[in-house]
Amino acid sequence: MLAQRKPFRPLQQARIQVHCGAHSSNIRLAHQDATGDATRITRVVDDGAAFAQSNAILLHLAERSRALGSETEHRLAQAREWLFWEANRIGISLANIRSMLRFEPAHDPGALEWLRHSFQRDAERLDAELSTKPFLLGDAVTIADISCSAYLFYAHEAGIDPAMWPNIQRWLDRITALPGFALPTELMRRR
Repeated sequence: MLAQRKPFRPLQQARIQVHCGAHSSNIRLAHQDATGDATRITRVVDDGAAFAQSNAILLHLAERSRALGSETEHRLAQAREWLFWEANRIGISLANIRSMLRFEPAHDPGALEWLRHSFQRDAERLDAELSTKPFLLGDAVTIADISCSAYLFYAHEAGIDPAMWPNIQRWLDRITALPGFALPTELMRRR
């Protein structure tokens, strides 16, 4: 989401094609993630180490650059805590609401209601956290902000308007105003 103007390491992008539906069972990717899951696409390879999970990628990039929340061990621990929160809260609630509404027309209405209720609590927690500071760890954007905001940029696809939580909306506005910001969909179109 934050495309660096001058990456700290040379980046090489490769376009791949992934087939879904009836053809998906025939796909075997060359790389596996650390869990041995061959269904994930390796997104970052750095000095031979492959990272397939977005929060693992964020942690790696922050630790390598000593920036974006890894300037001190304490700050990195705080950022890491937010990454775990995102994976267990917004990464479950909002991501699954979006998936159900976009890709699963025969979804379970009870599950959808539970996820909506869960997201409401998640958004209230995040909005409260952002009531006293511009970014999750203070005055500067970190990997915590990148991780926790990612699904919120697609909230409209889940029938959710982030403007319902004014601190979240202002935070998203601050993130989009950062130099180099682009949504993943925009970055893909640029290729």
